[in-house]
Amino acid sequence: MFIKEKINNFIIGFYLNKHHSLKSNNEYFKIKLRVYSCIEKRTKMYVLKNVVLTLKDWIQINDDKLISKSNVEINSIINNYKNLAINVCLRDEVKILKDFDFIWKNPHKLSLNVYEVLKRKQNEVLINNGISYSNDFKYMFYHLKDFSYKIDIDRNNLNRRKKLNFKSNLEISLSFYDISVNFLYQFEAFLITIPNKKLYPLIKRNRVISLGSVSKYLRALRVCFNEMIYKYKLLNSSVYPFSRKIDDGGYRIKTFINSKSNVLSDNDLRLLLSYDTKNKRYKRAHDFWVFSFYSKGMNMNDIARLKWKDIDEINGEKFFTFYRGIKRAKDQPKIKVYISNLMWFIINRNRGNEKYLFDIINDLNPTKNEIEEYKNNESRLCNKYLKLIQNELGIFQNEQLMMSTARHTATFTALKGGLNPLDIGKHLGNIDNRSIYSYAKSLIQISGRTEEDDMQQMLLDKSKKIVRDKNGNLVIIDI
Repeated sequence: MFIKEKINNFIIGFYLNKHHSLKSNNEYFKIKLRVYSCIEKRTKMYVLKNVVLTLKDWIQINDDKLISKSNVEINSIINNYKNLAINVCLRDEVKILKDFDFIWKNPHKLSLNVYEVLKRKQNEVLINNGISYSNDFKYMFYHLKDFSYKIDIDRNNLNRRKKLNFKSNLEISLSFYDISVNFLYQFEAFLITIPNKKLYPLIKRNRVISLGSVSKYLRALRVCFNEMIYKYKLLNSSVYPFSRKIDDGGYRIKTFINSKSNVLSDNDLRLLLSYDTKNKRYKRAHDFWVFSFYSKGMNMNDIARLKWKDIDEINGEKFFTFYRGIKRAKDQPKIKVYISNLMWFIINRNRGNEKYLFDIINDLNPTKNEIEEYKNNESRLCNKYLKLIQNELGIFQNEQLMMSTARHTATFTALKGGLNPLDIGKHLGNIDNRSIYSYAKSLIQISGRTEEDDMQQMLLDKSKKIVRDKNGNLVIIDI
């Protein structure tokens, strides 16, 4: 037997069918999967497609020390079949051989294993929506694995020192039926605390997950639940753990509105804008930050995608227009930015090819995923060197200087200059009322003013008003 392993109600194994060689070559034999049902006390065999071996090859594969290079591929194929068989055995709906047979012969049938669904959804989103959104499903997958590992150790109270190579059952298969309201609250608490590495050595995470990220990951899980219930009809709506309306007893994904504290002071802004260096990498990061600031907080995603055709001229003044973000919302305004001499200097110093304004995307016809990779790499490098510039200047002590700081600072500067907060949507590109409130709240806090009257003074549009919700938070509503 290649393996013999008990998985739930089944024992699976592989063996060489030595009694029936191939007609074309009697030295080669087929490999079979043996599935034994512990409930029914009977066995069913499955021939592995496109897998044939000699007796010598079979001996080598069963002995890791003797495995040859020529058999590495075959060994990998058999392991894939093994993993497939294990996944079938772990499904909640698979109890007897008839169930196993149906899933084995119909692998396209969706699983109730949350991990499988998250992986499938990640790949699906990656194709259609790009890397950024797919990462929500990716990270939800890994965080759930970590949480499941913690749960299993807590439940079994096992010797932690012996758990270094431990794989829990929940790590292998987590059913949608396992995810309750209480499960989600515990999962949230797990993410916003630093895990104890002595108790849980296999957990890789060593930091707190931000509340905003927690909400993103849980929304990704909610998408999976909705698809399984309404699209594929594999789940009953009664198992839905998320809240559909206020106070219905379900888990409510929180919307976190923090004040925009990552804003440069006037003095720090002056120091940064006047910064100069001979270091090319420092200079490039500084260039993109300054360009973003003077481009109404344009982020790296939109900077990378800027094309020469976006530039136009009126009365001798050059400008470019763009839509913020990849996905264009309904009635989203087009943003116009006039190009100053400094911005032209930055463009020429970081000049791209005949298609793209900047040398961030080096291909003329990149795929969606390649664009994402170019953008992410540039963002990561810029943030790295901006932190070093920050340390060199001694500015912005309470936060890390990042590309996003340019957007927040540009918006904050516009607010201080008297721009109506309700016009900020045109300034930034379809920003919502929650973000408007967040910026306005920061301005009030810094200026020393407080409460609703001061907030209301900033809202010149008479169709809006500031009120407190049931939790005591200030919110902007339509009148």
